[in-house]
Amino acid sequence: MYTKTCDKCGKKIDGHSRANVVIKFKDHVCSSIKENEMTKTKHTPLPWTTDNAGEYIHSHGGADSETGELPLLAHLYDNDFNQEANAEFIIRAVNNHDALVSVCESSIKIMELLNNEARKDGVDVEKGFKALNILKQTLAKARSEL
Repeated sequence: MYTKTCDKCGKKIDGHSRANVVIKFKDHVCSSIKENEMTKTKHTPLPWTTDNAGEYIHSHGGADSETGELPLLAHLYDNDFNQEANAEFIIRAVNNHDALVSVCESSIKIMELLNNEARKDGVDVEKGFKALNILKQTLAKARSEL
């Protein structure tokens, strides 16, 4: 029997093999993360979309119940006529942010476990730690922690 304890919330995850524990730990959502997310400022509901010209960004998650009008979130101005591409980029980033953060969090957990297990077996994990640190920094930027 193998056990891994979450450093943040103290929950113990048991499994019949190291790989089994890694898989279970990957799916573990730390209660400290849930509490942290609940205190964040809430943005306008997703998904966000743009009109055909890319001039306006709207929220489809907050349509007016009487008129059906979508809340206007931004009016983009661009003298170089890049406003449509800029609006599409903003929409992709906003609508995929939560999924990317979730994947980064899971990847960090898995990489930490694998690096620790490999180190126990005498494997050089320097490249793994570098990748892990880059991923942690990127996640911190996505969360606006840097």
